[in-house]
Amino acid sequence: MKFLAGLVQVAVATKVVFDSHYPLDKGSTGFAISKSRTAAVRFHSLPASDDACESEGLTVSHVTFAMDTSYAAPGTVLQVGICSSVNDEPNCARSDLPGRISINTLSEQFEFNWSPTSQIVLAPSTDYWFTVGSNAQDRDRVPIWLEGTKEFNTDNDPKNKVMFAFTETQDGPWNVIFGGENRVVNSLQVFAN
Repeated sequence: MKFLAGLVQVAVATKVVFDSHYPLDKGSTGFAISKSRTAAVRFHSLPASDDACESEGLTVSHVTFAMDTSYAAPGTVLQVGICSSVNDEPNCARSDLPGRISINTLSEQFEFNWSPTSQIVLAPSTDYWFTVGSNAQDRDRVPIWLEGTKEFNTDNDPKNKVMFAFTETQDGPWNVIFGGENRVVNSLQVFAN
């Protein structure tokens, strides 16, 4: 019974830091992820709480994101991680990404769930990037990071904190797509406690 109570307490303590919503059931578009094409979504961490446990930030528990893996080549591995933001760009290269996720399911829409192997504490009211790369080399056999359905605009993102960025070469320079009205970014949900 104590174990069950502990699970309930952990579940209640988890907060949604960012959610761009799940993609459409059919007809979703996205960004092809390959050895040379890495993509990232910028999100803003929650403000500090009056709770002493949260005043120094929340710890990432897990991240979910949706991809079209239906054409991914056998042996394709995703490289994922959370990076700081410097000058409105991800402060990391694909070689810095600690997470490795093998693609074992071919599907037009598959939800991946990644939990960091080492603790990532999100400082309050700070910009971060969730970044996805892969080892796919054949442009016709790559996974596609699908777009979420939530639209960001001046009402829910007045400071244009939510952005999308990508590279066109391995560890190449970041190309940042700055905000606009009713924009969408790739599917991403960040959970922390």
